[in-house]
Amino acid sequence: MPEQTHDERYLKALCDPDAGVMISALPIYLKLCKEQPDKYRHMNKAFTDILIQIVEGRLHNSFNYHTFPAPWAQVYLLQILQYLGCNDKQLSEDMSHVLHLVIARASGKMTTPQAADAAVAVLYEVCQTILSIYPNQDLILLVTRKIDEFLNSASNKVYLGLQLLEKLCEKQPSIGATFIPQVYQYTSHQCTMIRDAAISVLRVGVSPDTLTDATRVLLDFLSDSNCSKELEDLCCTTLAEIGRKHAPSPAWYVGLLLKILAIGSSLSSSSPSPILNTLINYCTATIDAEVKAL
Repeated sequence: MPEQTHDERYLKALCDPDAGVMISALPIYLKLCKEQPDKYRHMNKAFTDILIQIVEGRLHNSFNYHTFPAPWAQVYLLQILQYLGCNDKQLSEDMSHVLHLVIARASGKMTTPQAADAAVAVLYEVCQTILSIYPNQDLILLVTRKIDEFLNSASNKVYLGLQLLEKLCEKQPSIGATFIPQVYQYTSHQCTMIRDAAISVLRVGVSPDTLTDATRVLLDFLSDSNCSKELEDLCCTTLAEIGRKHAPSPAWYVGLLLKILAIGSSLSSSSPSPILNTLINYCTATIDAEVKAL
């Protein structure tokens, strides 16, 4: 009898009637699907079927976490689906009903605080999956509702909401831009992780319509005498980037860089130095372009 290949062994474990063995195969498949998604796209139905079984509570309750069905296994499966559905319209459509089911079940009323925490983790991961696969507007609408819910919740959920919003801004800029005014309040949050996440959202989510307000908020923080070195660096680089992308004119962008330098002259860190280099390079490139156009 020929020796089994690695893929055959992994598949045998995934199909094992013992749910513990099946779950133990998921981290292996996550690594494989990340490295070679095309090779494993044909297994999409197998993974979605397993996810349905878990979400519907068909596994033994020993796999539950405070009554929530196998959250770690759900997270592994959702991460696998992220890689399989990326840039594949048909597979993304095939898994859409499962993602709807996961959101519906994880959004229900939980019996314990621990189960509620597990539900938040699964909701975060399913939102990541939706934003990673081929766009589905119905699912993206559900993600925007969860982002809004997270942003108006306790601090740990706010951070998760900002993480999701940054990805939404990258994938669906017009939809993400609607949240930008809501993000300003978190740039002054006492939690550094939330504050930094908010500024990162501005870096990718600001549009020409929100540029003026965003630069004002960031310049105000840069002017704060209690501003940390890390915040100085983050504000300077974010201002330079959003200004370069959305400045209404070269003069406006140069004016922004000069404001950063003017504020930066009183800062203790070296943050303004890269901005000076940016200003010099930008002006040089602009002058060169104008000379060539003569």
